[in-house]
Amino acid sequence: ETIMSDQRKAIARRADTPKPQAHDAGVTRLPEDLVSDQVQRLALFSAIAAALWTNGLVMDTILIPLAMPGMIASPINSAIEIAAIVVNIATCVYLRRTRHPLQKKVDAGLVLMCLNAVLIAALNTWSQQSLMQFTIPSWTAIVILVFSMIVPATPRKMLFAALAAASMDSLACWIASLRGLQTPSARLVLIAAIPNFPCALIATFAGVSWSYFTNYW
Repeated sequence: ETIMSDQRKAIARRADTPKPQAHDAGVTRLPEDLVSDQVQRLALFSAIAAALWTNGLVMDTILIPLAMPGMIASPINSAIEIAAIVVNIATCVYLRRTRHPLQKKVDAGLVLMCLNAVLIAALNTWSQQSLMQFTIPSWTAIVILVFSMIVPATPRKMLFAALAAASMDSLACWIASLRGLQTPSARLVLIAAIPNFPCALIATFAGVSWSYFTNYW
């Protein structure tokens, strides 16, 4: 009996397989080196955006008045473009020079997307002349798509930020009507804003793709 008891072995319970760290509705966190690379690309894009806004400022204040004598640039439009240049350059410096956590820099990228959408909407609706071209598809749709390819945000954050950016043109048009400007009909405003919202959904799908890449590749 003693020999039999010595031969008995206790089998320990098998350790559970560790679950992946979840972040934002079960989405796995992206690797830090991948997020860091994308933040650097975001800094580069913010510098490019500043250059594009600068190009628009030069066109409005110098080239168009030279080509069309008597045409004077709107001071408000110029102020909006200058504000956009400052915002994008400041974001570029923040992303490249500060030691803040990567997640804060990713969130700053979403804020930058919304700020660019606000400034584009203001440029599209501040004057009566701009409102006459409101039915033309807005640059906001392109901004949403480009940011979705660069900012490694979770799908939930990207969805909220992209929907907010997509709504800015309609909101700015409503504010213009409160200022007494003659605005397009509600139906035309809706038609003009339609391209922004599918782009917001595509941006959310890009966030899901980031997670799929991380989990399976």
